[in-house]
Amino acid sequence: MITHGAIGGITNLALNLLQTGDEVIFPEPIYPSYYNIIKFSKAIPVFVRAFREQEGKWIFDLEAIKKAVKPHTKMLIFANPSNPCGTYLHADELYELSNWCAHNGIYLLADEVYTHRT
Repeated sequence: MITHGAIGGITNLALNLLQTGDEVIFPEPIYPSYYNIIKFSKAIPVFVRAFREQEGKWIFDLEAIKKAVKPHTKMLIFANPSNPCGTYLHADELYELSNWCAHNGIYLLADEVYTHRT
């Protein structure tokens, strides 16, 4: 799919995959534009404190995501690296998250904002 930008693509995806009442998990802190996209698609945003600070670094807490899943959970959206905290999920974390989402029938939308990481 070719779009005019990431937000346009994400909006198109949400409008095509989500139905009224579906739940979408947002690992917090989260890029604020995702919220408006999900509300526009008539789905329900679910905010989960999944990035936490530990010893001066931001850590992703997959267990917090797992606990937030309900029968109507349909999608998980996050930016990688995270906006606003700047941390990114490493390949092993992405692999674990994607396998878990696939096993549970949850769409995983990773907004890979940048091509190079430091």
